[in-house]
Amino acid sequence: MLRIDTLKRRQATMNQGGRTKKQRAIMHARAQLLSWRGTALHVLLGLMVLSLSACAKFSSQQGVDNLWRAEDAVQFQVGRTTQSDVLEALGPPSQIISLNDGSVFYYLREYKSGAATVFIVYNEAHMDVLYDRAVFFFDRDGKLTQHSYSTEEAPR
Repeated sequence: MLRIDTLKRRQATMNQGGRTKKQRAIMHARAQLLSWRGTALHVLLGLMVLSLSACAKFSSQQGVDNLWRAEDAVQFQVGRTTQSDVLEALGPPSQIISLNDGSVFYYLREYKSGAATVFIVYNEAHMDVLYDRAVFFFDRDGKLTQHSYSTEEAPR
């Protein structure tokens, strides 16, 4: 009689996947733990990606000071202003160009500003550049014949 009961119990456990109730509970707990670990791993990976991402704003200036934009800037007059007057008022130019019938003083101020977003897989940057220029033409005697300023005005 004992053998038949034992056989019936074994057969009942076999019908349930060959595991006892305690074994099934342990398996269920392990599956839940693995599911939680997977979710935690995804959350941890997401936090790592966010921590490795960055946003930045930047700006830089190059060239000469754009003193021709100052409120108290010297007013240059064609035929009267000399190269020495311009050099005294604005300092050395970015470039001096020699021509057959005179010379050119070229002053340049460059202003860059932008923003960037950096992720592990995707990066994006955008930059604006302003060029503030002043150009002075002189004849062979060093007298101003023409001058002009750019319409763009870089910050000082």
